[in-house]
Amino acid sequence: MSDVATLQKPDATTSAASTATRCCFVVIATHPIQYYAPLYRALAASPGIELHVVFCSRAGLETYFDAGFGREFHWKNDLTSGYPHSFLDDATAASSHDIERLDNPSVDRALDALRPDCVMIQGYSTRTMRRALAWSHRRRIPVLLFADSAYPDGVGFPKSVVKKVVLSHLYRRVAGFFSMGDRGRAYHLHYGAREEQVYFCPYTIDEPLFARSRNTRAALRAELRQELGFHESDAVFLFCGKLIERKRPADLVRAAAALLRSTQGQRAVLLFCGDGDLRGSLEALVAEHGVRAAFLGFRNMDTIGEVYCAADAIVLPSEREAYGVVLAEAAFFDLPLIVSDAVGAVGPTSLAREGDNAAVFPVGRVEALAAGMKRLLDPAVRAQMGRRSRAIYELQATAVGAENMVTAVKDVVSRSRNGL
Repeated sequence: MSDVATLQKPDATTSAASTATRCCFVVIATHPIQYYAPLYRALAASPGIELHVVFCSRAGLETYFDAGFGREFHWKNDLTSGYPHSFLDDATAASSHDIERLDNPSVDRALDALRPDCVMIQGYSTRTMRRALAWSHRRRIPVLLFADSAYPDGVGFPKSVVKKVVLSHLYRRVAGFFSMGDRGRAYHLHYGAREEQVYFCPYTIDEPLFARSRNTRAALRAELRQELGFHESDAVFLFCGKLIERKRPADLVRAAAALLRSTQGQRAVLLFCGDGDLRGSLEALVAEHGVRAAFLGFRNMDTIGEVYCAADAIVLPSEREAYGVVLAEAAFFDLPLIVSDAVGAVGPTSLAREGDNAAVFPVGRVEALAAGMKRLLDPAVRAQMGRRSRAIYELQATAVGAENMVTAVKDVVSRSRNGL
């Protein structure tokens, strides 16, 4: 039997009170993703909408090989409980690297069965998402677009002209857009969205899972630092992610080497959590420069909280990063942020705020990165910026994103019904 065969929108016998106030909101999702599951659970608990998530692939639920991390693994946190969902008939167990090639003809049948009042698509690059957009356009169902794009997007001339023409046409079929911060908002406005169509919805993290580590932070911090040979007086700078060229982890090593020439530089310690092609060269670079560092390798979601507990700041030196969700996780643990200006989470009302909770440096400028690290060698500065990180995170927590998404659903449905 089809996964969607018995999943029907309530018929006319459903009470008028419930159907008058609840919109049927269907999310077309590429696959189960650890950063979206908390949002779906919060939406499922909202009295304003009737949520159903349709997955186009089973990627992420089973063990698969991730080329970026260079290893096989599966996510250990719960990705699918707590909200109504189904998998398309042709949803395969493809790896996450096959997602861009998704093409699920059965998405039309699923939408026919669910009879949504509003549809949200997860990006626009896959053919499945464009199928869902076309289905909705034919039936005059409003569509919301969730994309993690940021502007500037690094697309040069003449490709930028072609992209703007193509997206301007696509954007005219979209009723509302979600941005994760200032640069996401700028992206949508650049490609044709109107101000009133853009809604803030941050990347969400598994707050209950991370809270368990945060609640025992002192003990976890002491335990891991002792295991790694770090002292409490050390300033531990964390890099968390794939050890690949795009994320420029070598810049962090070179910045730490520059710090060694200062009087307090010996207190700077690097902690790498993650794996990838560059691990061997990074270990060699650390040895060459005499930098104190530890490499933890890949950590799954069930143990990564203790890594944040052991750190004093997080560094993300990427040359291209649409957002940088590890920054949200770090902010949850009261960590100051050091980020390149190519990271999408940077902005005056975004998660990483220059001069507030974040030190922002020009991408590739090692001396500027070292200057940001040097400032954070001061425990008082770290504490102040860390408090601000947590305060800013609370403005962008799961509940905020869910509330804004419900508002967007109601807005676009109302505008559609009123012919606006």
